[in-house]
Amino acid sequence: MTPNEITRELVTAGKSLIAVLDEESEALGQVKLARVTELHDAKENAATQYETVMTTVRAHPEVLAATGPDERRALIAIKDELDHATLRNINALRAAMEMNRRLVQTIASSIERQRTSASGYTKTGAAYSRTQLSTGADMMPVSLNETF
Repeated sequence: MTPNEITRELVTAGKSLIAVLDEESEALGQVKLARVTELHDAKENAATQYETVMTTVRAHPEVLAATGPDERRALIAIKDELDHATLRNINALRAAMEMNRRLVQTIASSIERQRTSASGYTKTGAAYSRTQLSTGADMMPVSLNETF
């Protein structure tokens, strides 16, 4: 392959990766988690393709030196676009992770608020408290009225 062909292949691989990253960022922003799951394989394939071409370029740095000015400009442009797409994707992933963390925290807090604390009396007649529960147990004293 000629240096220009390798550069064009790198630009094409970069564009594919950018497209998938942007689509994933959009899906994360709209909380379309099923779509994010669907994009996983496409993202992995695009990243692998880009990495493969980059490995070739790194192994032969003279390729970039022999690349024409138009291809070099395209390569610089795609590198900048890829950097921006990556940052957008990272921010979208972080926002989704924070949203999930807050959701789980809200659910846990709600469950904790809805738990009824045990009440009643111990066998000695003292007021019952939750601290008297054995570790991990979720028991509550109960009185049974045997007269029906």
